[in-house]
Amino acid sequence: MRLKRALPGMPLQRLALVRVLLGLHLILWTAVDIPHLVSLYGSPFFSHGRVATVVLSLASRDTVVAVAVTTLVLASVALVVGIGRRGGALVAFAADSMLLELDGAVRSPELPLVRLLLLVFVLLPVVEPCLWRPTTTTAPSAATRRHLRGASLVVWAALAVGMVTAGISKLVGGDDAWLSGDAVGVLIEQSAWVRPGARDLLMTWPAPLLAVLGYGALFLEVGAPALVLQWARWPWWIASSCMHLCALVLFSIPQVSMGLLVVHLFLAVDDELLLGSR
Repeated sequence: MRLKRALPGMPLQRLALVRVLLGLHLILWTAVDIPHLVSLYGSPFFSHGRVATVVLSLASRDTVVAVAVTTLVLASVALVVGIGRRGGALVAFAADSMLLELDGAVRSPELPLVRLLLLVFVLLPVVEPCLWRPTTTTAPSAATRRHLRGASLVVWAALAVGMVTAGISKLVGGDDAWLSGDAVGVLIEQSAWVRPGARDLLMTWPAPLLAVLGYGALFLEVGAPALVLQWARWPWWIASSCMHLCALVLFSIPQVSMGLLVVHLFLAVDDELLLGSR
């Protein structure tokens, strides 16, 4: 059996799955924010961008926030259902950009990559299955393959740059815990985002094992440039996906890990690029 068969479905079917999960992620992330809209976007003391300054001169902050959140939810629903995928992705990108302008800062590390995926769905000139379009099992055309390959390369590059930047910031950020192997233990003890049950469990693990986990995460980040090597992509993709799955279980900020897992799933759309199949 060829390694290519390890990935189920056809590329366009996997692309449709990514579109649905991306929409669900945005809906969930927005739902998590709704109870905290005032604290996140409602304070006039928060910095905001130039576009938000112009918009706020035309309407109140509460009105702008309500319209942006509602628009983002509706556009995300359109992504899930498959109605006007390119237009829905563009509207979701615009609404999310407005919320980002009101916030004045990137709220979570997965956000730039999620917004990049939205742009990919705006620009990608392919037609994937949806609720009313029959699923096809035929192989995609050469042109479709080229479009998917180009989009995948862009996302691979963006993910690699983000991972390397995160890894280097850990090494040169003045925190010796990552070099000494104590970072994961300190994170478990001090982070307010660790789930209580997970903290109790991980505190029973030996320090050398926690050090291995910390060095492993650091290696995945700093070693991201190795993704230019064909043989390194598949094992790196598996290890990085497992790391974010663990983070999804251990930390009470699921939107971060969910967003990055959706990005990883998009990288599996082009199975030939991921697996090195021909």
